[in-house]
Amino acid sequence: GDTSELFQGRASPLLLLGLYFIVIIQVIGPACLMFFVSFRLSGIRSFGLDKWKYEYGSDEYGVSHILSRILSLLFIALFMLNGAYVLQKSRTETKKIVEICHIFRRAAESNTSYSPPNEAWLWVGVIVNVWCLLLCGICMWPLFVMSEGPKDVIFDALGLCFLYNMDDISGDFGFIDEKWDEDQFGDIYGELAQNQDLMTTFQEFRRSNFTPDNVYSVGKGLAYLLLIALPIAFIFVELEVPSTEGGRRLTQDLAELQASNDALRAQFAALNATVAGLL
Repeated sequence: GDTSELFQGRASPLLLLGLYFIVIIQVIGPACLMFFVSFRLSGIRSFGLDKWKYEYGSDEYGVSHILSRILSLLFIALFMLNGAYVLQKSRTETKKIVEICHIFRRAAESNTSYSPPNEAWLWVGVIVNVWCLLLCGICMWPLFVMSEGPKDVIFDALGLCFLYNMDDISGDFGFIDEKWDEDQFGDIYGELAQNQDLMTTFQEFRRSNFTPDNVYSVGKGLAYLLLIALPIAFIFVELEVPSTEGGRRLTQDLAELQASNDALRAQFAALNATVAGLL
């Protein structure tokens, strides 16, 4: 497409730089979160439903706590369920793209003025999508355990969803919109689908080779596995949160109270000194 400028103009350096940044962030972002939670958590504390209890008027096990647990469970299940659906949809679309790339490769072989499609980026996109989805889903469990209330749960969930959807055509970044004309590619595939003999040849080629859409099949299977495993782990496995993390706000409040107490004592000492001078 870039060579012939049939589907879009040549990509500008700024556009390519933005696309590279998105790929890098989606690769290292979930990995950074995994390192973060691995250092903040001490491991498994116990098994059971102790964290699901409710105590009226309790700061630790009150209404905010139980609502956070419910929200966390719903977000984990919803994220993995949506992820499995998205991977299946992406697999269907990637099948068509692989077949179209095969056609373009044939056209490039017959016309040397056109460059063949670079299918390496299909592999990069598939691997990054599966990697980002699965790691973000896994990170949800410890991040929600470390949350201090419903607000943290919602913000963490939205942040992970944003991280996964960065490369979507309809996402918040507009880099992909300029590089993908879905209507034109749909028309091309629709015309090709009418030629059954030609499509059968390309589909047999795809089925007989390990193509990027097969990676989505593996990812979808893992997503369904996590859809079952993560909610069960969140319900029955209690992770150990160090006291420095769980009591961070309490420590800050105590430090502020100590500073206020010291200032009050200094003022009281100065007042005694003033009174003694007057006497």
